[in-house]
Amino acid sequence: MSTAAHSSRHAMEDVSNARVDAPVHNLKRPRSGEDADDDVPDGHVAINGFKTELWSSKALELANSIGEESDKRNPDLHDMHVYGRFFTYGLYDLVETKLKDWGALFKKDPSSMDTWYALEAITFFIATLEEGDFSGIDDEKRFYAFVHVFCAAWHTLAKHLHTAGRLARIPNASNVLLTAAKIVDNWLEEGGNEDMPTLVRIMLCRDGLSWANKSTGIMGENGEKPGDEPARKKKKTSSADTRIEQLAQLDVTEAEKEYRKARAKTYEWSTVWKKYAREYAGLTAPIQGANGFDITKWPAAVRARYSLDRHDNMFGF
Repeated sequence: MSTAAHSSRHAMEDVSNARVDAPVHNLKRPRSGEDADDDVPDGHVAINGFKTELWSSKALELANSIGEESDKRNPDLHDMHVYGRFFTYGLYDLVETKLKDWGALFKKDPSSMDTWYALEAITFFIATLEEGDFSGIDDEKRFYAFVHVFCAAWHTLAKHLHTAGRLARIPNASNVLLTAAKIVDNWLEEGGNEDMPTLVRIMLCRDGLSWANKSTGIMGENGEKPGDEPARKKKKTSSADTRIEQLAQLDVTEAEKEYRKARAKTYEWSTVWKKYAREYAGLTAPIQGANGFDITKWPAAVRARYSLDRHDNMFGF
């Protein structure tokens, strides 16, 4: 797992509606008249001109708000140096809070589109972060526990909507779920294992939706061009793909029983979240005298203590 220090991430720009510029990646809504707009459902945006890179405007508004909150936790944006992984811990605290809020929405009305938008927004936000912003934490157990919480949230919501016959009605269900799966695959490149990426692909395949793995979190961020998207109908290219098609012929319960190991960790949201919250969420105090991770709420004396000018003077820069 990476041990990189906190990134020098730029301020998050507005990603709602007409402006969908996210940090670093310069995500763009296609210009009027471009091909990508032809099949874009109302209330959605095709990022970077890719028809398949579909996100709801409501989720992008929420993601923009999350981005603004994250900027308040980034010392680089406030000319401060706190400690090496302060921003990483701040991101964990922020996303944990958003997941807790999402859990409350799910409990109240699991079929509400507001519940979908909330988790979609968290996913978009994470997808636009820099590499290492989460995996760079110096607490391996917390990292893998966090990955499992993210997986549990998506598996719980996707399974509920899928079994209720609602998943296929959501215009961007395929892209959002495949983005979540890609995020998890990227997080676990250096170790660890989660079944969620395959389980959601089985659901998508069963619903007749695109289930091909994404090559990157957000199409276009690594130089891809419109037209590079995976085919809507996934062709059999590997034994793993063939297995997904076979499992998609079974109902959800039977498919999961067939695919998952007998002692696999549960994805039941309330159980996973309670354990995680007890062990990690909200337990990390940033620094003495600070009111949480939001730097804008710190007393002036605390902000001055960690200013770059004071830091440079201390070390003779």
